[in-house]
Amino acid sequence: KTDGDKTDGDRVSLATSLDQVAARSFGDDRRWARRVYSSVRLCAMDLASALEWAAARKNGVLITIRSDGRPQSSDIVYAVVGGTCVISLTDTRAKTRNLRRDQRAVLHLTDPASWSYLALDGTVELSPTTISPHDQTSDALVAYYERVAGGPHPNWDEYRQAMVTEQRLLATFTPTSVVGRVQ
Repeated sequence: KTDGDKTDGDRVSLATSLDQVAARSFGDDRRWARRVYSSVRLCAMDLASALEWAAARKNGVLITIRSDGRPQSSDIVYAVVGGTCVISLTDTRAKTRNLRRDQRAVLHLTDPASWSYLALDGTVELSPTTISPHDQTSDALVAYYERVAGGPHPNWDEYRQAMVTEQRLLATFTPTSVVGRVQ
């Protein structure tokens, strides 16, 4: 079952099984078993709850797959839009090349102050690269900017031209599963 298919009974059953294994393996040292149960309980999270937590943040790490199979990570800024995360990318960067070849990615989010994190597995759809200050991608980049900045840019003409010059596009990350620990 995926995380989204698991019921609370499944999670408790798994935690109980792990507690029993820990008791057999470590005897009376129940502290280890309690830590395992706590981790299982906290790691089991549905996508809606994960996206709600993610919506209160905007910085993360996008992990893509290089052509040789190794992970490649990039610090990014994202906005939660419905059930997706929207990310601005530059056409010439490694992460964009990686995503054109393999749409699978992980979006890793942390809150170091509370020792919380999420790792969202999913796929990415890339928009066309903006080639004109008033094309559809440029309009979408304006909406993205307003979401992550919390308001309008002081000079939209300058912003739109910068998006064309930088060869910007948008990645729409659709999560399919999540693990993590949110406290």
